[in-house]
Amino acid sequence: MINNDEMHKLLESDKTEKKTFLSSLFQFFSEKKKIEEPDFSQQLRDSYMAFEVKEGFTERFVAKAEDGDYQGVVLENDPDKLKEEVLYLYIVTLDGQIWFAPQFQKGVKLTHGGLARKALAVEDGKTPAVLAAGTVLKTQEKKENLKEQKNLFFNLASGHFEPEVIGYTSVLEALAETLADDYSLFIQVGYAHTHYKSMDYRYCEPVILQNVMENKTLKLNLLQYIHTHDSEHPGVKVASKIFSSMNVAGKEYEEEPAPLSEKELQTLFNDHELADLIRDKLQFCPDEVQEYYKQQSSASSLSFSG
Repeated sequence: MINNDEMHKLLESDKTEKKTFLSSLFQFFSEKKKIEEPDFSQQLRDSYMAFEVKEGFTERFVAKAEDGDYQGVVLENDPDKLKEEVLYLYIVTLDGQIWFAPQFQKGVKLTHGGLARKALAVEDGKTPAVLAAGTVLKTQEKKENLKEQKNLFFNLASGHFEPEVIGYTSVLEALAETLADDYSLFIQVGYAHTHYKSMDYRYCEPVILQNVMENKTLKLNLLQYIHTHDSEHPGVKVASKIFSSMNVAGKEYEEEPAPLSEKELQTLFNDHELADLIRDKLQFCPDEVQEYYKQQSSASSLSFSG
């Protein structure tokens, strides 16, 4: 027969087990939720075109020699740590990380292939694909108000990967959230093939990072909208078409996509959730969307005046 002391111990034990069980259950669902919650930023990057290392740089002995040149080289991922007037190599990895290495180390010219492998700790000689690769130069100047202005000049000069101009999307998005306000960003444009050209100030154009962030925000919001609605929802097709039309770095991007139909434009305008997503970011949307909104706004104003 169980006495009172023994019963008390059993009850206390039962409470402890229940507490442990509930704690484990909460942890399970928390981790499950983390797994199930989509990473829309990574989904966006996964939609971008990636650039594989070119033939001629895939042999193991080439990789071994390049990796040897990187012995003792310290990589950076913070532009603040780059030296001024020194040319650096950079890559953007598939998970959106940007890494820098000096172009020369003790008189030896380093490579983007070696940088990619060192950044990702690859030891088997296989070079991972990248979202962008090129060179970057940091300068500094004093403005009339005596404030120091830091400049970063980027190009796509990489013979190992030969990225196309769409690679700039990944570069800009990687920097837009973290770059300090005292930086100005420039990208080299004007060539038919920018990937193998050397740095040239004459062809560098300034970038407005606020526009980069707003463009990215709209793409992420559209992805979230698509994910949270049934595929048969009328707005999903419209959101997908808008996303595809503005996702210039996408693998499936078409320069002249089929325009939205009148019915699809009406769906967009009548879907308040979707309409709210793009209302203040119309400049990033297809021309027909911008024109439709102008017409609707004009009609609404006339109706209100009448």
